[in-house]
Amino acid sequence: MRLLLILTLAINLFACKQTEKTKVITEDKIDNPFVSMKRTPCYGKCPAYMVDIYDNGNVVFNGKSFVDYIGEHNGTISQEDINSIKEKINSINFFELDDKYDSNVTDFPSCIIDVNMDGKTKSILDRVGGPKELKELETLIHELVLNSSLTKVEK
Repeated sequence: MRLLLILTLAINLFACKQTEKTKVITEDKIDNPFVSMKRTPCYGKCPAYMVDIYDNGNVVFNGKSFVDYIGEHNGTISQEDINSIKEKINSINFFELDDKYDSNVTDFPSCIIDVNMDGKTKSILDRVGGPKELKELETLIHELVLNSSLTKVEK
């Protein structure tokens, strides 16, 4: 009888912990980034990283090479910064741009931007020949994120 009581308590405790984990995972999946950007490496010293920016200002940064923040980092940017990014996306007519600006030359770095905004989604690969306004958006995101306070995620 005593063994049955201990077993029942253990099962209930485990079930509660599983529910908490499931809740966290579910909440994370609901809150998708409104913009993600990935810079790929080159044969030189090009910064390589991935960053996700959320509507609430949360930033998830994963630095690969030639950036001050190597590995996964979290941070925040202001609502003003979020609005600046969104205004730039709208002002350059991001959703009307080509999906790809590319070249057969593979040693150029690429910048891939995914935007999920106002019920629309679009991804653009920019390796070579992207319009000046798209480059300005890339630079804006880069500067806002790398000038924010990022904290290393300890695993």
